[in-house]
Amino acid sequence: MDSWHRDLGLEFDSISRRLDHFLGADNVTEDEARSRIRLRLDNSMEQGEGFKMRAHFSAKLVLPALRKRFRIWLTTDNLNREPSIGGIGREGADLGQQNTTGTQLMLRLLQRGSGRNQFKLDLGLRRYDTRLQPFSRLRWRYTLPLQGPWSGRLFDSYRYFALSGGDNEAGFAVQRLVGREQNTAIRYSHRLRWEATRDGVEHLLQLTLFHALQNKREIALELLGRYRTKIDPEQGDKFELAALRLRYRRPWLRPWLFFEVWPGISWPATRHHRPSLGILLRTEVMFGR
Repeated sequence: MDSWHRDLGLEFDSISRRLDHFLGADNVTEDEARSRIRLRLDNSMEQGEGFKMRAHFSAKLVLPALRKRFRIWLTTDNLNREPSIGGIGREGADLGQQNTTGTQLMLRLLQRGSGRNQFKLDLGLRRYDTRLQPFSRLRWRYTLPLQGPWSGRLFDSYRYFALSGGDNEAGFAVQRLVGREQNTAIRYSHRLRWEATRDGVEHLLQLTLFHALQNKREIALELLGRYRTKIDPEQGDKFELAALRLRYRRPWLRPWLFFEVWPGISWPATRHHRPSLGILLRTEVMFGR
């Protein structure tokens, strides 16, 4: 079984790619020439919320001959929409999360740039806002010309659905490697999310201290915040959430089977910003990494 799994996937070697994968930033750095399958089982418990269990499935099927000739590939929902302690990733916490379940088929129309500046234009078909809709997507990424241990990028992704209108996610991320072995990183990211079917603009802020341990083990301390503008004209802007969590990830029994534990504390607006303790246990199977 181990050799079968090894034939399906390759590992990310650099600390930056390990951190991207750990944080679920596939929409920024993923290699679209690779097929992948990811299965997750999350068990969480939060103060005032009780016990919850959720299963997740994500896949991308890339057939080299079909992609080379027609630029077509098939994907399901990506899993960078994280369920987590403190409400980040729940309904309403992520752009279009409650509307974008299912499989999507995409056709690459245009791809320009292969270095710092990249543009990609796609046409696709997927379930959105409870309906099957054609859509277009324009993505842009710019790698900042930083030196030494510093790195950073700007990014924007705009989609337009035929029946529901548009949505957009834009932001930036800056990272600094720390230590002689450069296996520790500090990253700050700020994302702005907007969609035509919801009021206001959502700001997601995340500060992460990440350390890559031996044998594929990883640990991170994260500080997160969520802020939404103009939810209600009478109420104005709203600070929805702050959260602090510790994440530990390691292989379990097999090199392609991972276990994670996330203890955390949050201050959600739904509890009048009173502290709420919680923990999440995750099991993940990863193919095509």
